[in-house]
Amino acid sequence: MCVGPHSVTNVRIHVETLPNSTSLATIRSSAKLRNKNIHLTNSQIKIDPQTNDTVLEIRNDSDNIITLNKNMKIITVNNYEDFSSDFPVSQDILPPLTQKDFNLSGLDSKIKNRLFQLLISHKSAFARSTVELSAAATEQHRISLQHDYPIKCPIYKIPFNLRNEFRRQIADLEKAGIISKSNSQYNTPALFVKQKEKWRLVLDFRKLNEITVTQDFVIPTLDDILHEISGSNYFSALDMKSAFNQISLHFADRHKTAFSTPDGDKCQFNRLCFGLKNSPKAFQSIAQEVLGDLLHHGALVYIDDIILFTKTIDEHFELLGKVFERFERIHLTFNPSKCQFLTKSCKFLGFVVTPEGILIDKDKSVSINEFPVPKDQKQIKSFLGCCNFYRRYIKNFAKRALPLTNLLRKDTPFEWTSETQEAFDDIKKAILNPPVLALPDQSAELQITTDASSRGIGAVLEQKYSNSEVKPLYFFF
Repeated sequence: MCVGPHSVTNVRIHVETLPNSTSLATIRSSAKLRNKNIHLTNSQIKIDPQTNDTVLEIRNDSDNIITLNKNMKIITVNNYEDFSSDFPVSQDILPPLTQKDFNLSGLDSKIKNRLFQLLISHKSAFARSTVELSAAATEQHRISLQHDYPIKCPIYKIPFNLRNEFRRQIADLEKAGIISKSNSQYNTPALFVKQKEKWRLVLDFRKLNEITVTQDFVIPTLDDILHEISGSNYFSALDMKSAFNQISLHFADRHKTAFSTPDGDKCQFNRLCFGLKNSPKAFQSIAQEVLGDLLHHGALVYIDDIILFTKTIDEHFELLGKVFERFERIHLTFNPSKCQFLTKSCKFLGFVVTPEGILIDKDKSVSINEFPVPKDQKQIKSFLGCCNFYRRYIKNFAKRALPLTNLLRKDTPFEWTSETQEAFDDIKKAILNPPVLALPDQSAELQITTDASSRGIGAVLEQKYSNSEVKPLYFFF
């Protein structure tokens, strides 16, 4: 494995001898490690007596990428002390990957076995939990500010019934080396946001983002990405495991991410995190650099979501191996349970990609169909915002949504009528029963059909094939 310059990472180690009890070992780094300018972040570690394994956090203080070879001596154990732990240490030592860790349903048994052998041969490209995440061997992210006056915000209150879960998540992040204790003058409020059935810890970095210099990098649009996969028969969608948390923050900038907990503790991020202004651009640039010449040649990336596409199965296996090898090389990992492999129908960025064209993800259209009748302008904006993402599928969208957008006009009283209800239901129905939008075919002719009335204008870009068949590519307005 590789350890990036000036970064902290976790390594799994094995202690050859151990007393017959659960022990706390006092340790120091080996001479070989110290010669490489790599140091331990803790002088004591808990060791699982069943396996003699543990996870160790190390810090690379050098300016170079350091490679740690298998069976390399990492630490010297000075003495052991008995201790009583509050949790089984073996929780940190995860079992080997199995087929159950991957989503391989729907594949032919022969293809499934071949694929699983490939996945296992690249097992270090996958992480199931935060304890398996380490800092990637990439350039450390900088947070450049317009001024260096500390941003100080009051803390947000966390409901008492959620505080234990808040503490658990803080402890997990600290154990994984993603955050650490801080005495920074900066303070960003932390809060809990519910996503589906889980609560997610997020930071309100709005004040910090206001004075952060924007990174000069352009993220491709969805149209740029989806229109490149024409002519493919097999797809894989790769999902990064806590993508931002795998990129190190520069030591000089970590204090800028400090936040306080309801218990009075202050922590700061050691890794890139969700909510920072430049996080998406930073990860996009890293992912594009890692893919290298594979980008636009069977592989595309949108921030932390990667789609692979080929015409044949053998080409796909070759491409998967190359991608895994490149991400393993710099220690970036994928979430095995959320990846889709070798499918004919692949969910990607809210769409379903097939050889025939692009569909709306049914899970997304169902959630729009369940949207309640708006009670005010804010709810209308929310509904139209969801629908706008899929307006390319809706003929004359602006015209059909006009009764709703009229209610957004300044000084217009909010009055829900039969006309607005009809428009509301009509848009829902259109999203539930969308057409299949064709993928661009360079051998086909393009034609534009336009329409206009006193209420709006519209157009459809279509593709005409040699057999005179016409398929829509995009609906406008």
